[in-house]
Amino acid sequence: MDDVGFESIFSTPENRSLEATTADELLKQRYTTNETTVQPLVGVSENQLLEEVSELVEERLPALNNEDKIWNAFLSNSWTSVGVTKQWKTIPKGCKFAPDGSCVISAGEDNVLRCFNTPQRLWTHPETQSADIDLNEVVTLKEGGTVYDYQWYPLLNSWEPETCCLITTIKQGPVHMWNVDSNELVASYRIFNHLDELDSAYSVAFNPQGDKLYCGTDGIIYVFDTSRPGRDCEKRDLRKTGFKGIFSTIAVNPAMPSVYAVGSYLQTVSVNSEPDGMPLCILEGHVGGVTQIAFHQDGHLLASGGRKDDIINIWDLRYPGKTYLVFNREVTTHQKIQFNFCNKYLISGNTNGNVTCFDLVTGAPQERNFSVDCVNGVSINPKLPLIAISCGQRHFYIEDNDAEKKYKLKNEDLSLQLVWSGPLG
Repeated sequence: MDDVGFESIFSTPENRSLEATTADELLKQRYTTNETTVQPLVGVSENQLLEEVSELVEERLPALNNEDKIWNAFLSNSWTSVGVTKQWKTIPKGCKFAPDGSCVISAGEDNVLRCFNTPQRLWTHPETQSADIDLNEVVTLKEGGTVYDYQWYPLLNSWEPETCCLITTIKQGPVHMWNVDSNELVASYRIFNHLDELDSAYSVAFNPQGDKLYCGTDGIIYVFDTSRPGRDCEKRDLRKTGFKGIFSTIAVNPAMPSVYAVGSYLQTVSVNSEPDGMPLCILEGHVGGVTQIAFHQDGHLLASGGRKDDIINIWDLRYPGKTYLVFNREVTTHQKIQFNFCNKYLISGNTNGNVTCFDLVTGAPQERNFSVDCVNGVSINPKLPLIAISCGQRHFYIEDNDAEKKYKLKNEDLSLQLVWSGPLG
């Protein structure tokens, strides 16, 4: 595989913008006469383009930056389904919006990752989205084994195809980097154990700059330089510090990139620091193995949730070892039930088909039902008041020998929903 160009692509140039590019695309379409092809603008500076993008967003979505939009939508019961893909033949394993909000991806139990574009109408005319919008798969990535984890490249920019990358980790295979724009495998990061056998990563995470890739195995963190695929990496054996178990989830602090957290199936969370990666503290308080951890945008709060564990612990890292808040949800399976921070709120799925929105200030919860099945994935679009919800779980059947039929023990809903939580009109 030709790795030429990786250093230039996955380095951290100072001029690379973290802003959304979908709005840029819409603005360019506004200035071009060709409806099918977006042509570059002539005589328009980048600053002028960004200014007009801001004006366009403010004009179309006046409440886009209102942090209370989701909470108020909960209270007014005004969440509106704008797109549903139904009758999946596989169970979705969560969902994640791209960093620029241009698309959402979901992995299935058939080892395929499916990518869907955010409907263009939601960027231009959200007031007309009352009718359902069809979601069509624009990209499908076929993996060779069970998908353990997947993460977007944090500096993804839709106008720079070489940055439209996704990391996946699978059972008994290397960590893969895919280019979603070209639907190609562009790099592999290989982990070898003490017997020089290929090992699997159970979790992966980028740092905010995108130049480091963290991979979690059984008791060990491997750190790769993103620009150098292959087997060269830094090995950090945390078992020597007393922190053991399968590392099922990793999160890097967005405000303090030198701090990252690791969740273990042994019901504990370790907060580590660079450059040696040694633990600063170990947090306990779960009755099930930790399946997800997430940092708040300000870097002070850390949330952790586990399998068959009905609580989400919120930790204030300024006072480690003591829970700041404890939220209750329903998790009755071993699935990873996703949650996400959104300013002063935290939104989580539940196995009873509800989505719960928690206020981080008052602790008050609000619930809405979106499915007859489990809601295992919740992802918030970073640029629009739009939420993706994935539903589904494994179902067991009972047999009626007399009728020679099989019956499901409960209703099944395998779907990906997009829910609009902002103003209409």
